[in-house]
Amino acid sequence: ILSVFGNSFQNFIGLLFSKKSMRAISIEQAIPIVSAVRKAGGEPVAVFADETLEQMLAIIEALDLKIVQLHGDLPRSFCNNLPVRRIYVCDGNPLPESLDPEKDYLLFERTDQHNLDSSSQAQRAFQYPKHFPFFIAGNLNADNVQ
Repeated sequence: ILSVFGNSFQNFIGLLFSKKSMRAISIEQAIPIVSAVRKAGGEPVAVFADETLEQMLAIIEALDLKIVQLHGDLPRSFCNNLPVRRIYVCDGNPLPESLDPEKDYLLFERTDQHNLDSSSQAQRAFQYPKHFPFFIAGNLNADNVQ
């Protein structure tokens, strides 16, 4: 993939480790990807959806990661215990006090397309980013965000 895009890809490349996903990869599979991403000038990001603190720390250490993306209640509950930069997927609850707008990011996305009407989840999950850099991600559009 990187040979096709060269240095034109985005700064961050997400690597999904959740066993629940068809796109999940192992640490062994991630090693050459992490190397290629860094060689091309990008930054690999571990995307955690249901991992324990021990699992997240093991992946961070094995791949020498500098940033992670936290989805789901379990990974977000360990936000304060992670020694790296974080992309925190907003869920409508107060942000953890350990998030630092100088190094961390917020991510806004609509996660459930089928069970909610109109923009209820998107509105609840959107929190004013204050001084945080942030991402707007999948499934947000003019019909579900006001």
